[in-house]
Amino acid sequence: MNNNKCLKTFSLRDKLLFRNGFYGFIIIGTFGISTLESIYMGMAYLAYSIIGLFFGVLYFLCSHCPHVYIYNSCLFYPPIILKKLYRYRKTPMNLIDKIGFVGLMGSFVIIPNIWIWKNFFIIAFFWAFALPTILGLLFYVCHRCRNQSCPFNQVTA
Repeated sequence: MNNNKCLKTFSLRDKLLFRNGFYGFIIIGTFGISTLESIYMGMAYLAYSIIGLFFGVLYFLCSHCPHVYIYNSCLFYPPIILKKLYRYRKTPMNLIDKIGFVGLMGSFVIIPNIWIWKNFFIIAFFWAFALPTILGLLFYVCHRCRNQSCPFNQVTA
């Protein structure tokens, strides 16, 4: 692993951008589904996102993350919350962790599109938050990440 390229901590700017982007598209997706389909479906998506994040993504991905447990930094949550929820799993992510993480994160983005495509402004607003977040992760964070077992890690040796 090229440690010169790897981030130890995330800047306040990075945290603000990624948190606003991620939570922004979840909120816009919830609003769009609630407005265009039903409030119950919108709340179901929001509940799914919150539960999926806390009990899925945080376990599948974040419990393996050296940024949180060694460097006390996280793009999406204060590390103290993650440390209280899950112990550090030093072992590499297994296949179930990888499928669970990718499936949940993908579903957070894909599910709202079932309904919000009907309204240009809502879908444009949704993707104005989702696209920079996804691209930022893939082309900025994943090139500098210390979680070597993540399926998106792009750090070269």
